[in-house]
Amino acid sequence: FPKAKTRRRKRKETFKERQNHIQQEHSLIIPPITLLKNKKIMKAVIVLLLAFVVCTQAFVPLEYTYDGSNVAFAATENALPTAVFHGMGDACFNPGMKQFTKHIGDKTGTYAVCLSYGEFIASFTTDFDTQVKKACAAVQADKNLQGEFNVVGLSHGGLVARYIVEKCELKGRVSKMVTFGGPHQGVASIPRCTGGTFCKIVDWMADQFVYTSLVQEHLGPAAYFKAPSKYQTYLEKNIFLPDLNNEKTQKDTTAAAKLAALDKALLIQFSEDTMVIPKESEWFGWYAPGENVYGKVIDMEDTDLYKEDWIGLQKLDKAQKVLRWSIKGNHLQFTMADVDKVITEVLLA
Repeated sequence: FPKAKTRRRKRKETFKERQNHIQQEHSLIIPPITLLKNKKIMKAVIVLLLAFVVCTQAFVPLEYTYDGSNVAFAATENALPTAVFHGMGDACFNPGMKQFTKHIGDKTGTYAVCLSYGEFIASFTTDFDTQVKKACAAVQADKNLQGEFNVVGLSHGGLVARYIVEKCELKGRVSKMVTFGGPHQGVASIPRCTGGTFCKIVDWMADQFVYTSLVQEHLGPAAYFKAPSKYQTYLEKNIFLPDLNNEKTQKDTTAAAKLAALDKALLIQFSEDTMVIPKESEWFGWYAPGENVYGKVIDMEDTDLYKEDWIGLQKLDKAQKVLRWSIKGNHLQFTMADVDKVITEVLLA
């Protein structure tokens, strides 16, 4: 029976080969599942997902058409240089930003410059504390910004502009601050999320992971994400906004004095804004105590930040130096006429 034994041995070998083949196929599937059980890797995956959502939702480079033949303004003798700071996903070399900055320079008849601090994807992938310090260094290095000058910030560039006012060591001082859609009190939801199942899922993910060091150190916008339901965690773990807004127990009186010393602050809110949630943050408004995302929002004057004057805003407002303008439309949807009004009624006033 030697032939029968040979056939049985071959069948056993074939069966073992099949088992090995199946195990190899499974080995291609099992490792990723095993990896996802690793908490650090899982957090990294969440960071990538949040970054993807934010990048796709919030990438809005400025679209601005400059017409050099528009009404010319006579610059006053005390016209000051202007430092401009772009928004998230934008860059100074973007045509819209170049035209916007040139328009300001032409109409004020003096120096205007857009200062780089985090261009395009770097505004997402670089922690915000590093970005604002880079902006501060750019101001300090510019020989035309060593005396008095104005700052103009678009979107989260408004926070950069305010950082220059409050925290940057300057040889001179900032005279006037203008912010277009600046999220001064932070944002409580992913951009363009105004409800619905998808937004609730993404917001839940953000609430769970946004205050981890991994997210704070690798996702720029996380530095001004303020979850109403996790305020204490925000105070302890957020690397930027609690300090800028003087929300912690120990207050920075020097920063508050600098903001209060401004000659003028113009806060521009976009009436249909879906990028900054809540849009009232652009006027220093925020959710009432105990409210969650999409709940009741209170005005600037009713917030603790204002009532206890953490950053000098109340003092500035009572001196009638705070202007709040509303522009109809969504985030950064403004016209040349809007910019001309800013120039004539604020920068040249």
